[in-house]
Amino acid sequence: MDSNQFREAVKASIEDGIVLLSTDPVLRSYYDSLLELKVLSSVEPGYPRALFPESAPLQDESYDGIRADMQTKILRSITQWQSPSFMAFFPCSASFPAMLADMYFNAVKGAHFNRICFFAVTDVDAIMIDWLVRALNLLDYDLSTGPTRGGGVIQGTAYEAILATVVAARDKHRPPNRRLGRKEETRRLRGKLVALG
Repeated sequence: MDSNQFREAVKASIEDGIVLLSTDPVLRSYYDSLLELKVLSSVEPGYPRALFPESAPLQDESYDGIRADMQTKILRSITQWQSPSFMAFFPCSASFPAMLADMYFNAVKGAHFNRICFFAVTDVDAIMIDWLVRALNLLDYDLSTGPTRGGGVIQGTAYEAILATVVAARDKHRPPNRRLGRKEETRRLRGKLVALG
């Protein structure tokens, strides 16, 4: 796929994201018809087995073919997470601004595990945390520009946030021990907190 094919596929994907097949045979806006869609799919487990070949195709498939597969094989089985009737999770990462942000970020994707990999991720993350501190009316102590250089990190998912919280709790509430610098002692103390998910 070259850049021109990608550009056309992006246009088509955006249209697919906004206009999907609903219970009505006419194409309508997915988000405008959420109240009318069934929240849970009625397909049986394992239903795709009969719809897909046994082995991966040897030839690449056209993007139009992939779009057709999405419409006929995948979308019929989704749970409508964005529906106001689906109360299990927050739909925050599926808002229109979040979709646009994902498109920009995916264009420059990388392994951003430290500052040298992507300076903007680290620096903008600190600014976003400061915005959050101010929006929640927290103390200047929590600002990256404050006396303690506060800061934090915005996790990508609820799972990441929970894991980071558990690890921080573990490290904060270890009993003080002068021998903590020793690897064996640190390992022993870390093993005292066990989280099951």
